[in-house]
Amino acid sequence: MNKKTITQIIGAILLLYWVTLLILTSTPAPELPKVDISDKVVHFGAYFVLAIFFQLYVFLKKGESVFNGKIKTWALTIIVLMLYGGVDEVHQAFIPGRLADLLDFIADTLGVVTAVILLTPLLKQEVIAKFFRR
Repeated sequence: MNKKTITQIIGAILLLYWVTLLILTSTPAPELPKVDISDKVVHFGAYFVLAIFFQLYVFLKKGESVFNGKIKTWALTIIVLMLYGGVDEVHQAFIPGRLADLLDFIADTLGVVTAVILLTPLLKQEVIAKFFRR
């Protein structure tokens, strides 16, 4: 598979995943299935996965930096997804049975930052970078 095809696949997965998250966070609380784990773990995991796909997609499209080298891909990932997480928490205040929760936002942010910390060095490794730059 060439880089363009891989980028399109990652982009499609990112879009599908992000839309799924948006649908879930727009669903009234009583309609959601109950899970036996803390919602903070769910928030962390959801944003961890979102950050992996987002950073990987931007890296494949633009390389290690964007905006003419002014901002690193990892920084863009954190900024965009923290903003989205904040807006999403405020948005949930208007959904029946849901509320805006600062601890949810913190869990979202920790998921993003953890993903970036783990993924960024991997993208800089020669073997992985060569695979994604083909």
